[in-house]
Amino acid sequence: MRQRKIWISALLIILSVLMIFSCSCEKDNRKLSEMTTEEQIKFVKKQGIEIPEGYEDTVERYINEIILNAEESIPPIPFNDPNMHYFELDVADAVHKYYEQDTD
Repeated sequence: MRQRKIWISALLIILSVLMIFSCSCEKDNRKLSEMTTEEQIKFVKKQGIEIPEGYEDTVERYINEIILNAEESIPPIPFNDPNMHYFELDVADAVHKYYEQDTD
C-alpha cells in the first residue's frame, strides 16, 4: 500500500513538472511584436543589448516598430542617429535569432 502511494506521488510530481514546462514553452513561443513594450524592452536587455544612454524614450516609442519590421524582414527605420541605427540592427539580429532565422 505504501509503495502505491509513492508511485502515485511520483506520477503527480512528473505530471506537474510537465505541465509547468509546457506552459513556459507556450509563453516563450509567442510573437515578439505582440508583447507589451515593457516585455519587449526586457527581451532586448536579456539579449545583452544595451539601450543607448539618453535614448530610453525613443526606444520605448519605436521598439514595437523595430521588432515588427525585423519579423517581417522590412528594411530598418532610417534613423539618422548612429546610436539608434546600431541599436536597431542589434535588435533585428536578436529577433531573427529568436525565430531561428538567418540574418544574412
